[in-house]
Amino acid sequence: MKTTFRFLLLGYSKIAERRVLPAVKNLPGIGLCAVASRSRHKILCKDEPDLLCFSDYHEALKEFSPDIVYVSLANADHAQWVRKSLNAGAHVIVDKPAFQTLAEATELVKLSRSRGLILAEALVYAVHPQISRVKRCFSEAGSKISHISCHFTFPPLDSLNFRYSSSLGGGALMDLGPYATSVGRVFFESPPTNIFCHTSKPSNNIEVEIAFTMMATYPKGETVSGRFDFNGEYTNQITAIGSGLSVHLERFFTNPADLENLIHYQCKNKLDTLTVPKADVFQIFIERFINAVRCKDYEYYSSNLLADAQTREQLIVSSSDQE
Repeated sequence: MKTTFRFLLLGYSKIAERRVLPAVKNLPGIGLCAVASRSRHKILCKDEPDLLCFSDYHEALKEFSPDIVYVSLANADHAQWVRKSLNAGAHVIVDKPAFQTLAEATELVKLSRSRGLILAEALVYAVHPQISRVKRCFSEAGSKISHISCHFTFPPLDSLNFRYSSSLGGGALMDLGPYATSVGRVFFESPPTNIFCHTSKPSNNIEVEIAFTMMATYPKGETVSGRFDFNGEYTNQITAIGSGLSVHLERFFTNPADLENLIHYQCKNKLDTLTVPKADVFQIFIERFINAVRCKDYEYYSSNLLADAQTREQLIVSSSDQE
């Protein structure tokens, strides 16, 4: 069994710089690490002199011959570089949204399976221990979650940000849709039966939707509702409600690695809080991915990626129906 792996970070995005690379450096399962960046190659070489750096993605795949590739590029570039990475024989993690369409997701999951490789979407929030702690709150109270309300909103981004460009795969449905469509799977472990989505577009020249509101129903009567917005005050929270219990968390979808988060819960009119230990979700996610590679446990990641892609397709279709 292989003990260490060659890891290639394809793209040097802000999230790759701030979260992925620091996490990888702390993992004993990574033997050698390289980074490829076209636009930030000079900065990368200056900031990370101990890393093997490339300015060309093709060259990086060929010369470095990675075991694992983490794709952190603009959304529109994900499919082609996941495809090239799989064809180069590497297991792949790709930033959310993994792909822009269900057809792309289906094609590339099929390719990964045919080559005996793992393909995973980096929805890292789902591995935070706060989720299992929320589930335990309901279990200990003899209750089940019947409804989840979630909000992830933030102030406008720089006008040149790729999230405002349709050609780069921008828009709220692409960037924030993966959170909206995965919450039900994470908590209810099933796809939705129905989903409703209404989008909002600005009156200026921005070419993509900047917000959406959604509502989804699940097989056992559970529901998820949410507001996701590029143009609001910062909110990042969920409230889970069940019989005799409600639980609320701030910093749910993204949280710093050094944050000890608080769970606020109300049971039979009694308010209380629980502290969740700090956790580096990128480190946890990548470490679990490496363990899955070692154990050849491939299906978990591909089935989750496909399930979320199918739900996001329902979200997009619903939003189109409302226009």
